[in-house]
Amino acid sequence: MNVKALIASLEAASVGDGDLRGQPFRCLPYQRRFLRGAFKPGIMRAGLSLARGGGKTGLASALCLDAIRPWGVLHSEGFETIPIASSFQQHFQPRGLPETHLR
Repeated sequence: MNVKALIASLEAASVGDGDLRGQPFRCLPYQRRFLRGAFKPGIMRAGLSLARGGGKTGLASALCLDAIRPWGVLHSEGFETIPIASSFQQHFQPRGLPETHLR
């Protein structure tokens, strides 16, 4: 996988919630390092453990959005995307996204 193309695709989306809502999503340096390692050939699983407020949710959201958008680098016809949430409220939050986030 071309990680530079993946990062560019992630950064083509805007932040959907919080103080940065509507601004372009930007991968932090540690997120870029994680993506380069997680998407190396032969890697089947990767995990990221950080304290609260470290940017895990933003990165996970950007990855999920990229996987469900037909032009996303992670999108693949016939594959399933299974978002995982830490709360019942977060699980249902994507249904409230403006349609423009999914186009």
